[in-house]
Amino acid sequence: MTFTALLRLTAEPDLSCMTKTNHHGSNAGEYALVALSSCLTTTIIYHAAAQGVVIDEVETTLSDDVDLQGFLWMSENVRNRYEKIKVTFKVKSEAPKEKVRELVELAQKRSPVFDIFTNPTLLEVNLQE
Repeated sequence: MTFTALLRLTAEPDLSCMTKTNHHGSNAGEYALVALSSCLTTTIIYHAAAQGVVIDEVETTLSDDVDLQGFLWMSENVRNRYEKIKVTFKVKSEAPKEKVRELVELAQKRSPVFDIFTNPTLLEVNLQE
């Protein structure tokens, strides 16, 4: 079995929310959601292949609920975070729905990026002098 994936990502951060210009690229939060989507989807496909389950197509949709008042210092009572992220998979496969559901559950257990979003992660920030 051969599994090959090629992902090319060019980062062009969009700071339009601070510069009051038109939206020209993705912002950091959108990149984080793309990482989550990519990791969950890849995890489903990888584990399906490892189990001999044929997946014809996976469409992953994310939606989020974020209040920017905290980020923009408009309110001290609003945290700088997503309130909720919803991930929806549309999987095209001849496999039984229960098997597909198991793969979605397995992706949540095995995706490192999902783990970052759902569990506290030790993060160290330094300033190099």
